[in-house]
Amino acid sequence: MKSSSGPNSLWEIDAPHFNVGIVVRDGVVKHSAPITAYMLNWKISRVQTYCDSMGWTLTEISQSKS
Repeated sequence: MKSSSGPNSLWEIDAPHFNVGIVVRDGVVKHSAPITAYMLNWKISRVQTYCDSMGWTLTEISQSKS
């Protein structure tokens, strides 16, 4: 996981049974697929900890400049 989570960024969660994107704004999950909707309003650090505990991969895909 990269340490940056700027104003708006797209992150990918890769799990054995699904692959989804989450939108993070100011370090907090703001949009998610239904399968990970429970992560809404989580800080990205909490998402990383959870993904690690589940054996999933969390990767930052892109970050906006504004």
